[in-house]
Amino acid sequence: MKDVPGTENINWCKEDRNYRISKRINGTQKLIGSSKSLISALMIRDWSKANNWKRYPKRDTKSHEHYIRVNDKADPLYRYRVAKVINGKEYSFGSFPLLEEAIQCRDNCIKNNWSLDLIPVDPLRYIEFIIRGGKIKYNIKHKENGSSVNYGLFNTIHEAMHERDLLEQCNWDFEVICNLDERINEETIYLSKVMV
Repeated sequence: MKDVPGTENINWCKEDRNYRISKRINGTQKLIGSSKSLISALMIRDWSKANNWKRYPKRDTKSHEHYIRVNDKADPLYRYRVAKVINGKEYSFGSFPLLEEAIQCRDNCIKNNWSLDLIPVDPLRYIEFIIRGGKIKYNIKHKENGSSVNYGLFNTIHEAMHERDLLEQCNWDFEVICNLDERINEETIYLSKVMV
């Protein structure tokens, strides 16, 4: 796909209606693999490139795409995500910049029978990014009784994480956090709520 940047070594095959990944090696065009989706084709191409253009292993249909997904965030640090549906709910076991790291994580999960103890704690849990006035702000949202509750908008990620940690310690009781505030010389010192 010469006209699409970032898709080197990937071509659309009209007959098979899929993307083919290939590489010219020693004057011969070598087929690396194929995929119905461009995202999977990019993942296969990157894996093959990292493995000296080794042919991508055939997919085991029982493995559900090898349990590796391309992360929706498109952040290069979190490009490959290991996930599995367990009892109808999808669990994420980690996100990685390299496919090799995701494969290692996936293999470890398989070895440990997909134990939920392997799920890392997300440092950005309950925090979402919002753009206001051309600047990024950080909002804390938590589901309570089926609806989403906002707990404040913050200038920095560290302020939002600090407040989120306090909320978790107080079991999301905002009144308890308000009682953490101190008064010194008639001036309120806020131990929480470093909001915009």
